[in-house]
Amino acid sequence: MQQFAHQYQCECHVTPAAAHLRQVAEQYIRDTEAYDRTVCTGPIIRGEIMPATLHERGQINRFASQLLARLILDNAGRFTAVDLRREIARTEGRGR
Repeated sequence: MQQFAHQYQCECHVTPAAAHLRQVAEQYIRDTEAYDRTVCTGPIIRGEIMPATLHERGQINRFASQLLARLILDNAGRFTAVDLRREIARTEGRGR
């Protein structure tokens, strides 16, 4: 039984780099949703406000792109843009 436990059961250890990446992804999600709530006038679906017009959609997309670029630049050398996008998708998928 000990061999099974040793081979198939393990403790999950989150590295400081992975924890930092998760924090940045959560910051992106929080900041974009907060901005969306100041701009959008559409309905709230699954806890997220939706843009009512193409102008609102353009504003929130522009903000999201600029925020993502800034977070990537601020964390250059810690993780890649691909890593951050992947972590944002994972974090959103988990329902934060």
